[in-house]
Amino acid sequence: MRCLDLATLQAFLSARYECRLASMWLPLHLDAPNPALPARVTAAAAGWALLSASCPHSRPWPARLNARRHQQLGAQLRRRGLFMLAARGCDPVGNWEEASWWVAAPALASIDALAQRYSQHAVLVGQGDAPARLRGYSRLGAVPAGWQLSAGDPSGPWELSRV
Repeated sequence: MRCLDLATLQAFLSARYECRLASMWLPLHLDAPNPALPARVTAAAAGWALLSASCPHSRPWPARLNARRHQQLGAQLRRRGLFMLAARGCDPVGNWEEASWWVAAPALASIDALAQRYSQHAVLVGQGDAPARLRGYSRLGAVPAGWQLSAGDPSGPWELSRV
């Protein structure tokens, strides 16, 4: 099992996450409630997730291969009949952006399977407008200050939330 190094984990925790509803990008927060998510979007879902297929194991990939993987993941989600919105993750200063999907997800098992199929270290998961949690699949070396292991164990899957 791969280990998620502290620098990469910090990048996940400090990234900006957003989903697109109509013509607006709505912020998704790990450390605060998510009131920007309309109740009609979150009410229909037992939970939600932000999934990406890009940059397996957080390693840079060519843009065309990331775009192909993103399209494949989108097609899989549509075949499953899941409600989805375009989404993205960005570093705080805007040097990096990764296409993602916000998905109304009925079960963590399906999210876990897709994240692992596309070799993702972690995804965002949430319930309604509550703060999101970082759900990881690679072995967790350390928990940064200000965060807590809120589910699972460091060998994965695990979840981190703000203390």
